[in-house]
Amino acid sequence: MYDSGPGNWKPLFTELVGSQIEGSDISIMEVSSLFLQQNNNLLQSVLGILFEKRQQQREAKRLQEREELRNSAFSIISTVIKQKLKSYLTGKTTSELREMEAQIGRGDVPSDICDKVCGHLTTAQMQSLGFDEVKAEILKQIKEQNKVIEECKNEAGRCFAGSTEVRIKERGIAKIYNVRVDDEILVFDENGLLFYDKVYLISHAREDENITFVRLQTSSGKDLRISPGHLLPVGCFGSNVAAKDVSLGNVIFTLQDGVMMPDKVTSVTYELCRGAYCPMTMDGTIVVNDVAASCYTTFFPSPLSHALLSPIRLLFSYLPLPLFNQLLPYDTEEGMPVLLLKCRSIIIMWRSFYTRNVNPSKSV
Repeated sequence: MYDSGPGNWKPLFTELVGSQIEGSDISIMEVSSLFLQQNNNLLQSVLGILFEKRQQQREAKRLQEREELRNSAFSIISTVIKQKLKSYLTGKTTSELREMEAQIGRGDVPSDICDKVCGHLTTAQMQSLGFDEVKAEILKQIKEQNKVIEECKNEAGRCFAGSTEVRIKERGIAKIYNVRVDDEILVFDENGLLFYDKVYLISHAREDENITFVRLQTSSGKDLRISPGHLLPVGCFGSNVAAKDVSLGNVIFTLQDGVMMPDKVTSVTYELCRGAYCPMTMDGTIVVNDVAASCYTTFFPSPLSHALLSPIRLLFSYLPLPLFNQLLPYDTEEGMPVLLLKCRSIIIMWRSFYTRNVNPSKSV
């Protein structure tokens, strides 16, 4: 039976009858005294009911708090995936993105993404859902962001379509897949002056790869298919913009009557094309389909990319070509030099470490 001692029943009794005698001449203490004198069993019954009511209220409050925790956890997972997924995937190779897609298709969450998302949840939020439900929600949110994965796959192929043409010294116009290291192809300097420059590296070469390219067409009839993350000068030769950010009416530069001339963009569309290639010249520029473009991408600002690749250019300048080629074997699956893949992995790890340590408490 519920303990009706002085330390327990008075607060409960006051709560129960207080509202009933409010405004009357009789006090709560008088009513409680009357109950004690005349009907102690009734008091016990009333207090038992009130105690049960309080227990129900506490349980309802606990369930409400748990539901609020669950909802906040779901909200954070959704927000993190929407805002951070692209940054999590940036820098992954095409094969890594394909492997991740296959993993998601099997109903499994990539461990690196799972760890990053869970890092935004409190212990209480994790406990309210449980790890399996957290993973299921992450998987659901990733699937809803499938367009982001496709964008990253397209941007991972930082290059030009296989149908692209370049101008090779003493050989004339040729398909980009015919360019070899040590060829001299048409490029331009910071003033737009044309000259032939040597190719020291093929940073990407995939014959069997289908990629969605940005297709740019100009008022002079020039037509270029370039990956979304690839850079080209827009407005002036010193201002590089990602192809995906080029808009109708922007001015790019094209070869007309032997010189580079401003040319207005009249059409920006997306097109699936086969083949992906990117020759790297000593100057860092290239003329493709008679359109001025950079050899670099959004992975790093052009000047920094150019500086980071200077050791490779130095080796190319002083080593015999056969020895240079031996030092830079290609990863056939990625269509990239192994050295570049390793360097990119190191840079991605450094970026991740730097971001966590510079602002570890940054909210979503």
